[in-house]
Amino acid sequence: MKENLVPQSKKAVLKMRGSRDGFNFDEFRKRCIEKGPILIVMKSDYNEIFGCITSASWPDLNEKGGENYIRNKRSIVFSVTQKSKHIPY
Repeated sequence: MKENLVPQSKKAVLKMRGSRDGFNFDEFRKRCIEKGPILIVMKSDYNEIFGCITSASWPDLNEKGGENYIRNKRSIVFSVTQKSKHIPY
């Protein structure tokens, strides 16, 4: 990839850790909405490690009229434990 998804001038800040802060989705949204680029890493109950990174800030869906997604061509979904490749569409 020729350009960084997150500008190098940004400093990473841990906003939430499930083992520390709980696994409540509403709390996750409150801590991450409109906070700038975001990296999410998760470990499932089956020991699968996966996540995503996006250069866009997650919008407050309540302010977007209930839309449940935004389009962003500068985002990646990844798996650390799986070796499959997925072609973007």
